Amino acid sequence: MRRLLWDTTLEPCEYPQIIKDIFFKESVKNRLAYTSWVGKISNKHKKDLDWWLTAPPSRNPFVSEIHKYLSILSTLEKIKKKIKFLEIKLESKGIFSTIKTWSKKNKIDLRLHLKKKQIKKGNFFLIFNAIAFNIIIFFYIRLFVKKIDLKKKSLEKKIILIDVFQTSPDINRYYYGIEKKLKNKDKELFYIPTFVIQKNLFNIFRIINSIKDKNYIFKEHYLNFNDIFFSSLHFIRKKKFEKKFSRYGAWDISNLINEEISRLNDFSSACISILNFRFFKRLSENKIKISKVINWFENQAVDKGWNFGARTFYPKSEIFGYQGITHYSQYMNTIPAKYEEEAKVVPKKILTIGRAYKNLKKEFFKNADISIAPALNYQFLFKNFKKKNINNISVILSGIEALDKKMLEWVYFFLKNKKNFKLKIKPHPILPIELLLKGDLNKLRDKISILSGNFSKILINSYCVVCSGPTSATLESLASKCFVIIPVLDPCDEINLKSIGIPKNLYRFVYNKIEFSNELNKIGKRKEKNRGNNRLKKFLFEKLNEQNVKIFF
Repeated sequence: MRRLLWDTTLEPCEYPQIIKDIFFKESVKNRLAYTSWVGKISNKHKKDLDWWLTAPPSRNPFVSEIHKYLSILSTLEKIKKKIKFLEIKLESKGIFSTIKTWSKKNKIDLRLHLKKKQIKKGNFFLIFNAIAFNIIIFFYIRLFVKKIDLKKKSLEKKIILIDVFQTSPDINRYYYGIEKKLKNKDKELFYIPTFVIQKNLFNIFRIINSIKDKNYIFKEHYLNFNDIFFSSLHFIRKKKFEKKFSRYGAWDISNLINEEISRLNDFSSACISILNFRFFKRLSENKIKISKVINWFENQAVDKGWNFGARTFYPKSEIFGYQGITHYSQYMNTIPAKYEEEAKVVPKKILTIGRAYKNLKKEFFKNADISIAPALNYQFLFKNFKKKNINNISVILSGIEALDKKMLEWVYFFLKNKKNFKLKIKPHPILPIELLLKGDLNKLRDKISILSGNFSKILINSYCVVCSGPTSATLESLASKCFVIIPVLDPCDEINLKSIGIPKNLYRFVYNKIEFSNELNKIGKRKEKNRGNNRLKKFLFEKLNEQNVKIFF
């Protein structure tokens, strides 16, 4: 009898259908249990920042695969009586040993394969690169950038510090224009930039030079070399966490946890996080008064150090976390947990950009302090424009290679028998379309046209938008009165819209290429009355006004 191959190294949308259906359900069902268990193993390390910078407590699917593997284990329990002959491909030694022990105990004929992860850069290079980058930036700012006397400023005015990732010379693309709304002369805001490692250091220098005369405070002016050295030793200190952990139900996954702790993929972020913590420590030592601190909050490693430092050294200050992004259930890390609040690694108050997401942010912590703030990056949705009543269809790609390839496979199935008809495709900036159009997908080149430029213009000219995965495009499209088709390629694709409460007549879920084609064929027959309205837009995105902008000040 031919064995059924389950390649767990692929995205879930590529799993065999009989397994995929169960895995999707288990992945959603396990969210609360998984989060609670992370809290349990974190209990002994609440006050240790190094612990929070390891992969296991992150709940970030791009950093830790624990939730995925726990869903694999629970799926195996569900199908063990249905599938006798199963072949599983894995890339984690920890989960390999766990499943091997389980299959022997249950006398199940499993054939397991361990696939080695393709790591392009060695651990030594990752460590060296992060340390060298921090040292170079430290000395460059110390030598070539004039220090602002923040202590003097704090004696004159109430100081507001705002966390930003500075990836370009553009002055603050995250909080665009809010300083113009600051009319209180007794307050002054400063941006605290974080620089991400780039191959071209001269580009970083160019960015620094473009902002150095603006209202920016550089952490490097307050940090010392000992802080850089201390942050660099994180990869040694975290070894103390490798041990025997609490079981997850009947499963002993200690090997998996220790495997993730030892990984160094996120070492650069850990260093930045520790430097963020030390930054607030140095401000406090210099007796600099801070009125309010605002973090660009995605609850990643860099955020934990920022919030832990602010709450440790400035406990009486207002400490906010601004989530200037839409809600993605996939990213459980963006939803605060009670144990994270107790450990003070999350902000005191979280600002979300629409009423639609307020209760969703309380999934793992019912008493979380959540408030509504303007959706600064989505104000283009409130501009007056006339929606063109045309049957244009736009396919928006997510930037996740496996999901985008699957989407294009369905697109090809729809187009292959259609003459003189093209679909418009909007690739994600991080994944050029040329990298996707390979093999059979190369046949799509003559059947699609590539969209580029401003996304708002794309939405104006679209009647229907096709999108999937963790992208704000779905909600932006609904707010722009587009009908939305969502290929269900991720376990959370369904719950994202269902949990928000979007009217079902505004979108369709499709589960295979045939359903996808059928829905696209119906587009021209849909009635205008099924479009969204301004009430929905205001529910999803908070419009900026003179009153709600005050929450930042």
